[in-house]
Amino acid sequence: MNYTADTSFFIRLGEGAPRAVQIWGEIIEGKGRLTVPVIALAELKRNYLKKGLVKEIEEMIHLLNNSQKISLLSLTPDLASMSANVSHAYNLTIIDAIVATSSMVSGFTDLLTSDPVFFRVQKDGKIKVISV
Repeated sequence: MNYTADTSFFIRLGEGAPRAVQIWGEIIEGKGRLTVPVIALAELKRNYLKKGLVKEIEEMIHLLNNSQKISLLSLTPDLASMSANVSHAYNLTIIDAIVATSSMVSGFTDLLTSDPVFFRVQKDGKIKVISV
């Protein structure tokens, strides 16, 4: 399976949520691929730093940067413009819109999240929310 990860996927993974752990295992074992919007990585690092988990976030960033099964998707001018449109159309924060748009443009439209705002975009069939 091919997925895009929202920040909440990694938070749930850190909490040991069974579905997040299962999907992460599939990706690490090579049974799936993962796209991570860089904006989600920034949001995740901030979350971990607030909790004093410096070593843990550095290990995660190293893993994400060095895995052949995980791709980091950078924000480009085109993606930013599309994200602004998605933010406006679905009343999402710009960060959530960037994550949703990243899922759409990467083709990895199964979005791993625990954030219900993404159901607004799913209703139009542009992404599929996979709750973790």
